[in-house]
Amino acid sequence: MGGRVKATLLTPLLLAVNLLSSTLLSADGPARPLPDVQKALESAMKSRTDRLLEERNENGAAFKRGSYSRTFKPLDDATYQGTLHVDTALGSDLRTERLLVTLKKDAGGAWSIASEEVQEIYEGLHRSLLGDEECVRFASFAHAADGFSVKAGAGTLCKDHYQGKVSRFWLSGADLSYDYTPPSEKDKAMLGILKKERSSDIAFPADHVMGLCDPATCEAILAASLRDSEPAAAGAVEPAVKAALQKAKSEMDKELGDNPFAGFRRPYEAGRKHYALEVRRKGGGDHWLRLTHDSNDGREISLTAKGFFGAIQSYYSDETRARNLPPDELERRPDADGRDYDMTSLEGTVEMGFEGYGLDGELLVGDIAYDLTVLRELREIPFGIARIFQTEEKKQTKNPRMFINSIQDGEGNELTWVKTGAYEGLVILPAPVSAGTSVKLRLQFENKDSIYKLTPSYSYVDRGGWLPFVRFSDMIHRFDLTVKVPAKYKTLGIGRKASETTEGGASITRWVADSPVTFPTVIFGDYYTVSSKFKAKRKDGTEIPVLLHFDRNTMGEYGIAPKSLNKFADDAANAINLYREVFGVDYPYSKLDLVNDPVGEFYGQAPSSLIYLGSASFFGKGVTAGLAEGGTNISKFVDSLVAHEVAHQWWGSCVANANFRNYWFVESLAEYSSALFMENVYGKKAYQEHVDSWRTEILGEDMRGSVQDGYTVWGGPGGFGSYRAALYAKGPYAFHIMRQTWGEEKFFPFLKSLAQDLAGKEIVTRDIQRVAEKSFGANLDWFFDQWLRGVGLPQFTFSYTVRAAEDGTQVIEGFVTQSVELKQARKDGKEVLPFAPFKGIVPITVIGKSGKEYRKRVIIEGEKTAFKFNVPEKPREVVFNKYGEVLGYDVVVKAGS
Repeated sequence: MGGRVKATLLTPLLLAVNLLSSTLLSADGPARPLPDVQKALESAMKSRTDRLLEERNENGAAFKRGSYSRTFKPLDDATYQGTLHVDTALGSDLRTERLLVTLKKDAGGAWSIASEEVQEIYEGLHRSLLGDEECVRFASFAHAADGFSVKAGAGTLCKDHYQGKVSRFWLSGADLSYDYTPPSEKDKAMLGILKKERSSDIAFPADHVMGLCDPATCEAILAASLRDSEPAAAGAVEPAVKAALQKAKSEMDKELGDNPFAGFRRPYEAGRKHYALEVRRKGGGDHWLRLTHDSNDGREISLTAKGFFGAIQSYYSDETRARNLPPDELERRPDADGRDYDMTSLEGTVEMGFEGYGLDGELLVGDIAYDLTVLRELREIPFGIARIFQTEEKKQTKNPRMFINSIQDGEGNELTWVKTGAYEGLVILPAPVSAGTSVKLRLQFENKDSIYKLTPSYSYVDRGGWLPFVRFSDMIHRFDLTVKVPAKYKTLGIGRKASETTEGGASITRWVADSPVTFPTVIFGDYYTVSSKFKAKRKDGTEIPVLLHFDRNTMGEYGIAPKSLNKFADDAANAINLYREVFGVDYPYSKLDLVNDPVGEFYGQAPSSLIYLGSASFFGKGVTAGLAEGGTNISKFVDSLVAHEVAHQWWGSCVANANFRNYWFVESLAEYSSALFMENVYGKKAYQEHVDSWRTEILGEDMRGSVQDGYTVWGGPGGFGSYRAALYAKGPYAFHIMRQTWGEEKFFPFLKSLAQDLAGKEIVTRDIQRVAEKSFGANLDWFFDQWLRGVGLPQFTFSYTVRAAEDGTQVIEGFVTQSVELKQARKDGKEVLPFAPFKGIVPITVIGKSGKEYRKRVIIEGEKTAFKFNVPEKPREVVFNKYGEVLGYDVVVKAGS
């Protein structure tokens, strides 16, 4: 880990209402301006930025904007200094200036800007502007890479430029065509099915192709693909290319009319290979199919199309596959947004919910210090601040809702930042830093769109990205946050509440995490609170407070009986105790808060040490069971909801995913844990019913993707239903199969090893596989390939005969045949996949005339497996896979006599 910086906590505020909306103090500065002075200083800065917006360039277009800080440093009673960032759009280049602004009060008491001093100029963002395209005629075009090929006879290609180099092109020509053939047999088979169902979306006549790429790749593609090219006169451009250019130009003109700063971006960094080839359908309006290669992504290649959510298919590039890298190394590759830094420390203060600036308690003010360990050479570090409601960039420029008051390095030096969107920006370091460097940043900011005051007792706080630089899967090892809210509210935070005071109308709480945290969040409101009757404890007997909080307004509106809340708190406490024993790892935090969320209905979400539960989840069973659709299932869902969310404190917080491509286990293990909770509280039958519900969900969805890819790749026509079936049903079912295959004497030690060996780590699927192989004493490539990395399910046909043996026992013999199928993919109910048959141990259960059960475990491998065994009495029934020991479609039975 890198070094850590301790942020100086802000002095307590004098919280009169007219002061609450002011900005935070500088840590080492004197008292803030009085409210009327603050207002006058801001007015002078806003007038300055308004004048910038009114300036026009030689073409009569707006080309300047400003972003000012609302933190001002006094030099004397009549002189203050502040920071102003000025962006100037110079055609295809953006210049950002950080200015030190001095404001003075004149004899009449009016404040105005006396001087401006440039502190730094940054010119690292550029854009391409259409209108100067270079077009060529060619005899032929032929490109093939990464499973995607484009061919055309004589035609036209027009190039667009970024910083003088080709960055985009459009082409069309005689007999324009394309082909997509993914490298793996699995993807080929799934694509074949998709083409049968949605041919017009995947395989269609091409109108034109657009290419987007880094300069080096663009140059390489065009050099290798074009034959006999020469400059083309304007009148010789193919109609399809001409129309595409006109449309692109029209869209760009509209975007620039709305936002003169649209399109600016950083150049591709050295060594990054990026290209996208997008085919547009002839006569198909705006329909497109796109193959993208991006070396910054964990899997470089993705196929996308209009009408599909996310990538249809995703895989490694030709170059990567040729290197034969270890699977573990491939899995561990970071996501594109995880390549810049690891966050090791977060410390500071936030003010939330104070009224002001015409807002009804929806202002978030933050002063946060971070330690970041840089993972590659960087000068710019991107950040964003979450927003609940989107606001147009044009409106944001005129009346900003986010203010960056200060960004400093570890020595307190002011840093430049560049606005890249309404809520996004880049921090500019003074010079590039190398991989492994610890970077300290302090950010003071205000945001009016992170909080939504829903009722007088409940304010919704955006949970993802409300703290800049914090990403969803970051495991933060040092977390220390002071939260200030109006004294009438109760604050719920992350980790341990280290202190709580009330000063000047504010409740001030400090939250410290004794274990690493992921997905940090804060919520505040006016709550009715109950404590669990059952006591959650650590191994050493220390009690863990478990509290449930329900906001009073929603409690009254929903008619929630106070006594009904105890069950949820007790379920959480019991789940903590159960998981402590099953996983052999203590609950990682010193408390657990549960809180209702009136924005949601039947759902849960589990940041570290704080669980959100949709308010409708608290309805009584009589209410939920009586709902028009799925009432009984909802009631069962609620029974295990708390247990599932508590399990995320182990799977998600204690053990985190290294990247989004390996997120699946966070949900699958939490869901399997909830089945163990049901078994512990309600018995084996409840566990089996939970398993059966997974199977029902799986068979009810048209699943096209694997469990491991369920979070990142299109999973089937069911959309969210396909995603749910993968992560919340098939994933946990795989752990049920482990339990049935290797027995409880090995399975539960495996769960314990999984939690103990991987605690405090960000892991990938291969890490789970290694623990499983050690626990079960076998190579498990086959198991993970078929249940977690594969698609389709086995269809078993069970044929058997029964005859009497000479010793009086009964001989049961026959065959099990199988194929791998997708049942929902075809209207006739069957799609056989050309994949290797599944492997596993499946019991054959014989129920004798006496009612006694006999079980014979049969190793199923290959398309046909023979079996033969004896039972002591004549059978009344012979059942293959009676208790769903292995996941598959309904067994076809052919019984003899």
